[in-house]
Amino acid sequence: MASYAEYNEKTEASEVVKAFSGQIKRKTILITGVGPAGIGGAVATEIASQGPALIILASRTLSKIEAVAAQIKASYASVETRALVVDFSSIESVRQAAAKVVAYPESTIDVFIHNAGLMDLRPEHRKSVDGIDEHLAINFVGGFLFTNLILNKIIAAGQITGDARIVIVASSASSISPVRFHDLNLDKTALDVPEEELPNVAFLEMFGISTTAPYIPWVAYGQSKTASILFAVQLADVLKGKGVTVNTLHPGAVRTELQRTTTDKDLGATATMMYWKTLSQGASTTLVAAFDPAMKEKTGAYLEDCQIKDAMPYATDLTIAKRLWKIGEDIVGVDACLVYLLDMTENLPNAALEDFEILATPHVLESLIDTYFSCVHNQPYSFFHEQSFRQRLANGVLPDYLKFAVLATALQFSENPYYNGARHEASTSYARKSWKQIVSVWFAPETDPDINICQAITLLSIIDFTGKPPVHFNFHFADSSVSLAGRRHPRWLNIGLSIRIAQDLRLMMEPDFNLPYPNQEERRRVFWSIYILDRFCSCGRGKPAAVADVHCRL
Repeated sequence: MASYAEYNEKTEASEVVKAFSGQIKRKTILITGVGPAGIGGAVATEIASQGPALIILASRTLSKIEAVAAQIKASYASVETRALVVDFSSIESVRQAAAKVVAYPESTIDVFIHNAGLMDLRPEHRKSVDGIDEHLAINFVGGFLFTNLILNKIIAAGQITGDARIVIVASSASSISPVRFHDLNLDKTALDVPEEELPNVAFLEMFGISTTAPYIPWVAYGQSKTASILFAVQLADVLKGKGVTVNTLHPGAVRTELQRTTTDKDLGATATMMYWKTLSQGASTTLVAAFDPAMKEKTGAYLEDCQIKDAMPYATDLTIAKRLWKIGEDIVGVDACLVYLLDMTENLPNAALEDFEILATPHVLESLIDTYFSCVHNQPYSFFHEQSFRQRLANGVLPDYLKFAVLATALQFSENPYYNGARHEASTSYARKSWKQIVSVWFAPETDPDINICQAITLLSIIDFTGKPPVHFNFHFADSSVSLAGRRHPRWLNIGLSIRIAQDLRLMMEPDFNLPYPNQEERRRVFWSIYILDRFCSCGRGKPAAVADVHCRL
């Protein structure tokens, strides 16, 4: 039950945020599907009234984001907003947007509200640029991929506060159709599927919708909303014990841009049978799911009218949810959900790695940074200008993947009691997290490498060069499988990667004199450290050095 039993379909959004103001203050919140005339925009504006740290506004249309941001700035000038353009009908666009979120300086996202959606009841069957039914693409596939790609930042928040949240806006239209596993793209007629996948024929007949039509948009919409609930059910199960809850909701019938392609004629008799909420009333259930303290202990739940309700049994069945999850992975690519898959092939239990899935506490982090600069820095590799590094760390602008790489390196020399005899496991887990985030950021389309990625990859290569990893890792990217450990000389490949990035950044050339001195010095140090490492790896292996002296202009 929600905190307030009296909340119902007429509850206003302003009432909800005032009641849960303490749950909103200083939070980092990401909202998709925002627009000045939609639920997403209403949710964002109400949240802004209670002093969050940052609201990330996502939409496929920049002008809509700017309109909502302007509304917020006009009323709540101190609230920071950030624009994120993403088209959930395009897998490529989702990957690009997720890579930007991963690269944000904020290490955590406290609340993710996935409000983006589509309701297109026109009779023509439309498909996404990836050839997927447009409802399924936007209402399930895009959100499935995006959520998984940014999940580390949400889990990080959960590990710190114990109360991170993922809220997915679904619909009671899930009652119209289960997931049609034998006809996901709706290429068959409505009844040409096994019995357990048949749509709600009574609903269709009630509103005079022919079951023999080649395409029924109501069925497509219903299936996609069932899929979004099933996704939440499986994700909630995956995230148990990580301080993250995942819940879905039906906002109610609200006249918004969701129906921009849908007229009352398309809605048919349903248009006169619905209780049409105001925009504020339509936003209230989302806000309850996102901030009601009572929902901290609820995960995998479904809400309507600000209260927990029962969804259709086929929309909450964990077995069905697992089946759909696998299909989601197949649609977006087997590597997409975790960016790369790490397989444990020896005896270290997964739990040992999961204990170190997030950055250490500030006190422990500071201790490990001190260890790095006293035991690793300048011996012989010098990747950083120490004062600049510490300042960037203090300002929160150091990428997490670089932090993880530094911690993984420092742990080889640390005796900090926090790790209690688990230094190797922690170092392995930190290196694993660093690689995951590097691949997510760098391999995203239209993302150029920078010196941070070069530093992190080289540090990870040194770990491989100097230590004995306790486990074997495989990561799968595109159609290839590359071993990160367990092969004879994987460091040769990893160091080659860092060398190519360094050359692409022209680190072998004298830096631009207009750069601040610390930046110039750091570029020189990174290059000469890579140069030394290249020579060490080549020496005695019968392999040529990758960096030719003739190309060095430092």
